[in-house]
Amino acid sequence: MPSVTTGHVMQEASTHATTDQLLSELANTLREERDALVHLDAEGIERSAADKARLSDALGQCRAGFTPVHTARLSALQTELRHNLILLVHARDHVHNTLGILTGRSNLPAQIHKHSTESVRLDLRG
Repeated sequence: MPSVTTGHVMQEASTHATTDQLLSELANTLREERDALVHLDAEGIERSAADKARLSDALGQCRAGFTPVHTARLSALQTELRHNLILLVHARDHVHNTLGILTGRSNLPAQIHKHSTESVRLDLRG
């Protein structure tokens, strides 16, 4: 079977992923990650993180061969990465706040607690 040299590593031609394939796989991974974030699917989030790390390494190895089209596709994917990061931060905060409320160790600002636990008095005397 023919082989391809990538850096110092010999890889079988049949298993060598092209840059286009890697970018398509990254796009699919980002969609899966977004779905996992929206549904607070911890296993899906972890799986996506591992896939992104693997794809990042693979793309880093073939970066020298990027064409302007590859660069544009990667730039578009960076926008999706940022959106997923925002979702991740919101999901983390949501889970953190929910756990805090359930355990009585909420980190919500004191004003929120004060207003929600204050008794309400209404003066009807005029």
